Amino acid sequence: LGDLTKPQVRSIAAEAGLHTAGKRDSTGLCFVGKRRFRDFIVGYLPPQHEGPMVCIDSGRRIGVHDGICLYTHGQRARVGGLPSRWYVVQKDVGTNTLYVCDGATHPTLRCHSLLTDEADWISGAPPPALASRDVTTSEALAAPEPELHCGVRVRYREARCAGVVRKRSVSPYEPAGLHVWTERPSLIATMQSVVLYDGEVCLGG
Repeated sequence: LGDLTKPQVRSIAAEAGLHTAGKRDSTGLCFVGKRRFRDFIVGYLPPQHEGPMVCIDSGRRIGVHDGICLYTHGQRARVGGLPSRWYVVQKDVGTNTLYVCDGATHPTLRCHSLLTDEADWISGAPPPALASRDVTTSEALAAPEPELHCGVRVRYREARCAGVVRKRSVSPYEPAGLHVWTERPSLIATMQSVVLYDGEVCLGG
């Protein structure tokens, strides 16, 4: 199916008489079924305990969460009795505290840069722009770090934006990976994927 568009696949399915030809798209986890995702995931987590929801600006406790592992950065945090919508900004696992902000446009939700683990490249190797320098000469040591200018997407529903990518320093204290800067601030959460593009070509991520 790699060379076919979704409408072409639907057309083939319709010609074959498959009832799924007109079925609406699904982006959910099919194996979860009709259960709430939270009810599904708690079976794979350590026991969760209630804890405080705290306003990131004022430090005021505004509610109680059901378990800190059930929330992720940028997620809507349902706080009863308040008229506005609140969102998860930060988690303190040690104190079981969930920090939240008022409104989806709050500046603490978005940032311009991120660090990744080791990248997976579609071609099997990094783009030439990120080729390692020969550090055996003083000229090479003085040269700027290699960087890749490309399109960047962090959230699958967001439009791509321009970005700059460099390799992270490799040391015993810092894992190999990438440092990515985005032209437009993005809502970035731990364990998300960042995907890099050269025009319409996916380079990897």
